[in-house]
Amino acid sequence: VVRQLLRALRLPLQIGFVLLLLAFLGRAAYLRWDDVRQIQVSAHPAWITLGTLLTIIFTLGLSLNWQWLVRRLSPHETDLSSLGLHHTFLTSFVTRYLPAGTFVNIGGKVELLRRQGGSRSLAWESVVYEIVFLMGGGLFLAWVAFLAEPAPWLLGQWESLYPVMMAGLTVAWILCFAAPDRVLLWSWSVLRRKAPAAPSARLRVFDRLTAFVLYTLVNLVQGLAVLFMLFAVYPDMPRQVPVMLHVIAAYPIGRLVGQAAPFAPGGIGVREATFVFLATPWLPLKPVLIAATLMRLISILVEILSASVVVGLARWDSRRVPQGE
Repeated sequence: VVRQLLRALRLPLQIGFVLLLLAFLGRAAYLRWDDVRQIQVSAHPAWITLGTLLTIIFTLGLSLNWQWLVRRLSPHETDLSSLGLHHTFLTSFVTRYLPAGTFVNIGGKVELLRRQGGSRSLAWESVVYEIVFLMGGGLFLAWVAFLAEPAPWLLGQWESLYPVMMAGLTVAWILCFAAPDRVLLWSWSVLRRKAPAAPSARLRVFDRLTAFVLYTLVNLVQGLAVLFMLFAVYPDMPRQVPVMLHVIAAYPIGRLVGQAAPFAPGGIGVREATFVFLATPWLPLKPVLIAATLMRLISILVEILSASVVVGLARWDSRRVPQGE
């Protein structure tokens, strides 16, 4: 009964959640209207072009990283083509915006990989590993940004606990790469309310170090993309390294929050709200909102274009295979 009720309420809840986030951003703009009105924005095509190119690199790089994970976790006899895996990953990017999608935006990729010949357990494991490594890379960038320029405002009246937060952040990003199995088992135990079993240690130490580099790089590429969007709309943006580091780290963190947020298809609204919350202490609200919106629009266009190209290549490739093979 509960599942039927949630299925019936899914679309209204998703729409209401997005509208609530938009109302939150509108209220923030209203309360700071004087600051918003005084900031001059523009549009520089060169910076937008660079940001778009980096968004394309991020999208394809994330797909390749996930393929690397799938091949490390799958048995040797599993035959999965690179084109089929690209098709699965990029199509799941587009379908996660559908209102009929799952509450947490990972179910579509699991189903698509199963159709390509992979098992459901392999699909779930690869997707959750990807979330853990992406989280580790994002937290590492945030840790570097906080080292360059402390941000005690995050804790408000609990500012004295800032060193504790930094220590916890350090432990978190190290655990995501050093012991991803432990993180997975802990998450599974929370979701299922069961005691975790012994970790399987599916990935070797070298694989974990490789994942650290790969997923930190894709987070960095997306952070640079949104930084270039800010350069495009806000020419007077401060060029201090600590400020730019916070912008670079804020967007990947916002993407992860949006991916895990319930009732938000594609994390729309959640990603932007998180990015605004993390970036506005360093920058004015108006250019941050415009850059976040521009980044979302370009990301959607890149995802649709990439998925369309891969689907077209897959159909062309299937026609080349003789019937019966």
